[in-house]
Amino acid sequence: MRPMRRMGGGSFGLPGVESMAAKLTIGLLAGSVLALAAGALKGGVGALLLLSPQGVLRNLWLWQPFTYGFVELDPLGIIFGGIILYSIGGGLEMTWGSRRLFSVLWGGTVLAGFFTLLLGLV
Repeated sequence: MRPMRRMGGGSFGLPGVESMAAKLTIGLLAGSVLALAAGALKGGVGALLLLSPQGVLRNLWLWQPFTYGFVELDPLGIIFGGIILYSIGGGLEMTWGSRRLFSVLWGGTVLAGFFTLLLGLV
């Protein structure tokens, strides 16, 4: 059985962001803009959001496997990542539901981050 979607708009007549795919897309856009504004390309504070095996293992930056999935530094990567998350994520959300979509996408990203860290030990 497919989950029902709520109909209706957000506040002030603007359309609401109720789907998980739209929320993940906004997270990708916000994380990317935040990292770029904080100087991720120049090695500034924004680089702390990216996955760095040396940083996690030596400096105990344990948040990196959870945040690197929401950061893209290339403008085309931001655009196409947002389009893919919204379009394919929306279709998967209609079939799977919001919780399963979130757990598969974010859980898979975090798991890949930890596998990368394990490979960084080798």
